[in-house]
Amino acid sequence: MTYYSKLTAALATCAVLAAGTAMADTYRLAHVLPPNDDIHKGAEIFAAEVAEATGGEVEVTLFPGGQLGGPNDVAEQVRAGIVDMTLIVGGQMMAWVPEFAAVQLPFQFLTFDHAYAVTDGEGSDLLNPLAEEQGFKILAHWPLGFRAISNNKRPINTVEDMAGLKIRVPQELPMDAAMRAAGAIPVQLQFPEVFSALTVGAVDGQENPLRIIYSTGVYKEQDHVAIPGPGYMYVPISLVVSKRVWDGLDDAEKKAMEEAAIKAREWMREQLVRSRETALSEMQAAGIEFTSPDMDEFRAAMEPAWKEISDFAGPDFMAKWHPVVEKHRQ
Repeated sequence: MTYYSKLTAALATCAVLAAGTAMADTYRLAHVLPPNDDIHKGAEIFAAEVAEATGGEVEVTLFPGGQLGGPNDVAEQVRAGIVDMTLIVGGQMMAWVPEFAAVQLPFQFLTFDHAYAVTDGEGSDLLNPLAEEQGFKILAHWPLGFRAISNNKRPINTVEDMAGLKIRVPQELPMDAAMRAAGAIPVQLQFPEVFSALTVGAVDGQENPLRIIYSTGVYKEQDHVAIPGPGYMYVPISLVVSKRVWDGLDDAEKKAMEEAAIKAREWMREQLVRSRETALSEMQAAGIEFTSPDMDEFRAAMEPAWKEISDFAGPDFMAKWHPVVEKHRQ
């Protein structure tokens, strides 16, 4: 039986525990991805593990699909202590901690193992305290994946094929800078607006990890998907707790959340490989045309984006960040 297969039983057990608890402490975890996405399943595992570890005394209630707002809105609510927890990518964290831009340099990571080694260890040691100063307690960095580029105009075989394409990007500098460097026209939209923008033709395409292109149904409005190398940019998604909430937890509750976040992260990493393969095969079966543009050509085109992103993160921080990345390069 797989980890996720056991989740139903675990949730049932936790429900019984919670029912027998007079006053369970309840915390809200909001994110923008749909309930069928692996990120939400990871959040379910986290919630179940927390409830089990605390004997039902702590309950995490999930609000997927942007129910409490877009990613930037929810992050601000978490920072203010209005919402207790969220899942946030580095590009969104940049609004408060510009150093997070360093994580999303195009083609910085070419394997998952390299990205994990940096974001689990010394990279976290550099970044997490900065986030905490701004009101975010990071429990773990989960994998969102390597980003691919989709559109409904033409196949992308070279950088030149990107010219003039209107590509939706999140309201984050790294993706915006990368698309401009490739010759596309980035259009910043929050995630809940993506599908409608594609449907009415406000944008030609978008960029996201394959499994998100699939799980959200975005591929139904696209004809072509390009994957240069493993994907042009690795992006983690961080499980964060409002610092205001975190400071009010006792040691046992903090330990339960930290350990649950790591367990969910490890499941996510195993599941990511399976989900990527499923997304690829299902989209191919649906008639999506996949191309594999030359990674070296795309990477060379990213030089202006590297400079812009590095400048935003700051030279002092980059002087610490680059040695960590190179130390773990295989």
